[in-house]
Amino acid sequence: MPRLLAHLREVAPSVRIDLSYTSEHTAHQLEAGEIDLAIGFLSQLDAGMYQQQLFTDRFVCIVNRDHPRLRENSVTLEEFERESHLIVATQGTGHVIVEETLERNNIRRKVGLRIPNFLGVVSNIASTEYLAIVPERFARIVAENTPIKLIELPFAVPTYRVMQHWHERYSRDPSLSWFRATIGQLFRE
Repeated sequence: MPRLLAHLREVAPSVRIDLSYTSEHTAHQLEAGEIDLAIGFLSQLDAGMYQQQLFTDRFVCIVNRDHPRLRENSVTLEEFERESHLIVATQGTGHVIVEETLERNNIRRKVGLRIPNFLGVVSNIASTEYLAIVPERFARIVAENTPIKLIELPFAVPTYRVMQHWHERYSRDPSLSWFRATIGQLFRE
């Protein structure tokens, strides 16, 4: 997001961005023109939606850099199940893939804290002994300036594609076409 904002400040300083979380209403909001673009892993979108892949991501764990029991950059399955977890309960991310993988492999988590979005992840992980499963790109960004480290998951989770989605009704709108092209330029692999 900082890269997008810096770019817009240079090339289109009058553009206003209003962010909101994706939900079960995202498809209707796109169709109604209430939102122009949805970015994320949105498997529930219906016909009439266009999409463009931006990048592929995967999941890792993050923990406090000084976690007393998880000192290595890996965790065993036994340690994973024994630790308390911070769960991010949000839609529009690939977390559904994590949940399906855990269920399919009968892997259990001890939930210590459940939060509705990513806003509280960094402060809670940095100040507790919780473990959280997050997208790797997010983890790498927050680990740069906080006392957080990345740990590989002790089981395989499929990668997922982060896409930008819009309704076909607005596919020819010049300003929205420009914005989608800008997003693609800045974030596509």
